[in-house]
Amino acid sequence: GFVGYVYKKYGIILPRTASAQLEGSKKVKITDADQGDLLFFSSGANISHVGLVISKKGESLVMVHASTSKGVIITEIEKSTYWKPKLKACGTFI
Repeated sequence: GFVGYVYKKYGIILPRTASAQLEGSKKVKITDADQGDLLFFSSGANISHVGLVISKKGESLVMVHASTSKGVIITEIEKSTYWKPKLKACGTFI
């Protein structure tokens, strides 16, 4: 819901689920991720979480996302032992 809310503020309506967002996005190489792109995460077969890239292309990958336990937070992917292994794809609607 969080990335959908942010995109809607800019007039872009995203599909409701994380997996539908990945399916509908234009795919981007994770190494080419730029501000406004979406990062997709999975702990199993299905995409279950989405984060919004806030770092610039070429910088260390940083996202803002909603955590069920901590609210909206900023995470640096390379330093996160939780999120880094779950990162599966990057896409954009911009």
